[in-house]
This record gives sequence, structure tokens and C-alpha cells, in this order.
Amino acid sequence: NYWILLAGFGSLVCFVLYLLVKNRHVRQIVLKIMLIPLSLLIAMLLILMGHFQEVYNATYYFSGILLLAAAVYFFLYKALDQRKSQKISEK
Repeated sequence: NYWILLAGFGSLVCFVLYLLVKNRHVRQIVLKIMLIPLSLLIAMLLILMGHFQEVYNATYYFSGILLLAAAVYFFLYKALDQRKSQKISEK
């Protein structure tokens, strides 16, 4: 459960940093870095949903969480890239 809190805290810190940074290029870098703990948080919540009362077996869930986190990161990254290209094409 501490990993969920750590990933949530990491996402929150990156989000605050994203709001504080004014340079557009640096904001894009912070946003891409923010996707890492966010995708890990989403993957952990999806894998562990309904199993919070059970004893957490790290060796059992580790590979599933990492594979799902990589897939979620890829999906979020592509969605961010698609959103960026739509803004460019609207101008």
C-alpha cells in the first residue's frame, strides 16, 4: 500500500511542478516524467482492485504491475502526443 501512496505523491509533486514552470519546453518534459508515477499508480490500482484486504504478495503482482504500467504509460504518452498534434493542426 505504501507504493500506491508513493506513486500518488510522485504524481502530485510533478503536477505541482508542472503548474509552477513557465517554460513550455520544460513543462512538456515535466509532463512526460509525470506520466511515469501516474501510470504506475493506475496499474497498481487496476491490478489490486478488489484485493486490498488480502496480504500483498509482491512477487506475484510485480510482473503484472510492471507490464500494465508500461502499457498505460505508452497509451498516455500516445494520447498526449495526439493532443499536441491536434493543437498544432488547429493553428
